[in-house]
Amino acid sequence: MIMTEKIMINNYYELLKNKAEYYPQKVFLQVEENAYTYESVLSMVDKLADKFLQKRENISQGEAVLITGEGFLQQAGAFLALQKLGVIPIIMHHGFSEKEIWEIIIKNSLQGWWCLDDDGHFEKSDLPVNIHQEKDIMGVLTSGSTGIPKILYRTYFSWGGFFEEQNRVFHIDENSVIFIHGSLSFTGNLNILAGMLFAGGSVVTSHQLNGRKWQKLIRKYNVNCLYMVPAKLQILAESGKDEYNEMKHIITGSQLVSEVCRNGLYKAFPNAELILYYGASELNYITYRILRKNSELELENLGKPFRGIEIIIRDDVIYVDTPYHVSGVEIPFTCEDTGYINENDDLIFLGRKTQWINKGGYKVSCLKLENKIKALPDVANAVVLSCEDKLRGQEAAAFIVLSNTDNLTREEFEEKKHNCRQLIRQNFDTKEIPKIIKFISEIPLNDRGKTDKEALLCII
Repeated sequence: MIMTEKIMINNYYELLKNKAEYYPQKVFLQVEENAYTYESVLSMVDKLADKFLQKRENISQGEAVLITGEGFLQQAGAFLALQKLGVIPIIMHHGFSEKEIWEIIIKNSLQGWWCLDDDGHFEKSDLPVNIHQEKDIMGVLTSGSTGIPKILYRTYFSWGGFFEEQNRVFHIDENSVIFIHGSLSFTGNLNILAGMLFAGGSVVTSHQLNGRKWQKLIRKYNVNCLYMVPAKLQILAESGKDEYNEMKHIITGSQLVSEVCRNGLYKAFPNAELILYYGASELNYITYRILRKNSELELENLGKPFRGIEIIIRDDVIYVDTPYHVSGVEIPFTCEDTGYINENDDLIFLGRKTQWINKGGYKVSCLKLENKIKALPDVANAVVLSCEDKLRGQEAAAFIVLSNTDNLTREEFEEKKHNCRQLIRQNFDTKEIPKIIKFISEIPLNDRGKTDKEALLCII
């Protein structure tokens, strides 16, 4: 076949159209039990583009439009349909009110809001179209943890130019069948979907947050690759099925995977290698590390840079020089993460500046505390956050999920909590011991699959 990188591609609709010529009857998306070939997805996208034209007259090239509504297939279809029309799509996170959506539209001067729920409708803003200095074809939302979320814009090249390299590292090609879960508003999911489209592979997904259902789909559709955040991988690993030997690669974030999660994955998928990556929404994938069963975990070790990526350390702050970034950022760019390069040329992560706590002049790393707690016996997961303290200014709050608690009596559970507290007091430096320790049943996640920090701080 003609290689995609030799064909002039300007957006993901054009990439889909190209792939549909070569793989017309191959399954591109498998959503639950429903299969959609490359050809049928292209037909669906064309119809959605026509439907949008009926709802929105006098479209100007370069308009930017929010996409709201649940459903992986619907989100993917609308994302591609808008690109066919020269409109910049931004897939919206779930859980925002109509008032908050309009605040985002106004702050970012967007041209409207395409709601996919029910029969779908379009809300027009009448705001002027932003002039883009780059050939932007898509936008993504920042997390919005503070204030109104901002839109980050991308050209096709900012991802498309890197797919060959990231697919090489992730072992993704036309024979790959990958399982992912969650909204395409999560940049990682959207990137992997686009990377699979580039490779001509197949994507399997489910609307349900159910490990047993995922296991069933993985086996039924011969999945050989996983992309998930560690919290969801833990759900999958604990879902109680027999070993699945066809899984070859598991891709996940390097700063979040725990020893418990890793061991559970190797038990469920004994032939898989774990590919841990470090990246940023403003940039792309930065470094990676490949772990096999007997490899040492070393959570702080983020591995080596992808080809074409340069790491620069200035006063312990990590800067990244890369051509694969969102539009309008100054390169080299920093997310205010701290770290250093060790003797093996691996990037060692020391935490984000905002994740350091200053306790009366003594600095404590939330990441270091989190990893030390995760390493304790009977700890399944943990998150450490900074909270305000009237006397010291800042303190650490630890949220801990204990393992194997389902069949415990109340007295046994209290004893287990007591033992965990004792281990923290015995093994941690006095200034490192979290002032607040909360035992919870699970770590709450937002719709991007990341820790919901606001929800945790609300239970203090």
